[in-house]
Amino acid sequence: MKNICLIILILGSSFCFAKTDAIDVHLVYSGFDFLIPSGQDAVGANGGDNNFLVFRYGKEKGTEYLAFTDISNDEGYGCKSSEFYADLFEIRENSKCNKNELVTFKESLIENSESGSWKGKNTISYYSISEPQSLVFLVYKDKVIKVDTDFLTKKELKKIFEKVID
Repeated sequence: MKNICLIILILGSSFCFAKTDAIDVHLVYSGFDFLIPSGQDAVGANGGDNNFLVFRYGKEKGTEYLAFTDISNDEGYGCKSSEFYADLFEIRENSKCNKNELVTFKESLIENSESGSWKGKNTISYYSISEPQSLVFLVYKDKVIKVDTDFLTKKELKKIFEKVID
């Protein structure tokens, strides 16, 4: 909780500059460095097992958001979440993961979207770009961070991961 308060305080102080200077905000989330767009209108967080952090860029609730969620310990995949997303996006036929979940996720994340990956030195980010929601799954060893948005372009999303994929 202390860390979440510190993040909100730091980001809150950057809001003074964000509206006029269009600088990116340096965000450290779950041990990773991200560069997020400035101009947030609201910030929300839910710690504990959820590890959820969301930024709202517009005035209307539920739209123009950028959210970060640590899904490393999600269950129901039949395997580690890091294996599940690698198997899903790399379309591995001999997966140990839950086949039904793979089919469902493939239908919703890959079939009607632009999907692919950005590879870093130690990480890989799998993306699914579509309307109205785009998702990126950052995988590092057994850690998986889900980033989702309803308004950023592929280029803008990739910029968020600039420090992670270098």
